[in-house]
Amino acid sequence: MVLIGMQKKLFLVCFLMVALCGCSTMSGVVGIFKSSSQVKSIKIVREDGANNNQYILVDVVFVYDKDVESSMLPVKAKDWFLQKDTYLSMSRKKLEVVFHQPVPLGILDDIKLPKKKKKSKRVMVYIAYYGNKKYFQEDITHMKHIQIDLALGDPVVKEI
Repeated sequence: MVLIGMQKKLFLVCFLMVALCGCSTMSGVVGIFKSSSQVKSIKIVREDGANNNQYILVDVVFVYDKDVESSMLPVKAKDWFLQKDTYLSMSRKKLEVVFHQPVPLGILDDIKLPKKKKKSKRVMVYIAYYGNKKYFQEDITHMKHIQIDLALGDPVVKEI
């Protein structure tokens, strides 16, 4: 009788330990698949001679609506820049854009991001090397601290 009671207690203690450990593990696993943005800071560094010192546009697009994310947001950066006004007029409150045109040898630390950035479902960076007609895009939704290096060749978007 006492042995059965002891086994129940031991089982209960083991079960609670597994449950508690599982909860902390699950929160870490679930954190990877969060549907909201992780973006906390963005820095842009432009090398001398990037795009032959012609202008470069960097648009950071925060999407707050899943319908826009899946159906309206362009896959290609060229489409974004060619039809930006259309996208913005169709989705006024569903997305927010931070526009930048960095100067040669410029470093933009801590770009001002939207206040409701944590509510965004997706964050895209669109880059246009005008003159060379080169376009680039990167999904940065799950990155926290981002550096965009506008280099002589292709730009590099990385987490720092």
